[in-house]
Amino acid sequence: MHLLIENGLFSRLLFVWTPESSKIYDMFQVPWHVQGSPSEINYIMSFSTGGFWNVLQHWLTKKTPEPPEEVTQTLLKALKKITQV
Repeated sequence: MHLLIENGLFSRLLFVWTPESSKIYDMFQVPWHVQGSPSEINYIMSFSTGGFWNVLQHWLTKKTPEPPEEVTQTLLKALKKITQV
């Protein structure tokens, strides 16, 4: 991943991955899935994939990245706030 980022290829991988994300969404049954139209699922997965990708890139470009557990807790805090709105 570091090599992809350093060589400017990380975002290219996102460009390729995003259209496939809706197909992957259907492969796994998890509690956060919604029953929606294909268009709705595409928006949800574009949002989710883009957010994940940006967090991953932000985390991996640090000289001393936080432990994964810390990043997880930070994101969980944000998601809990969102669901309270």
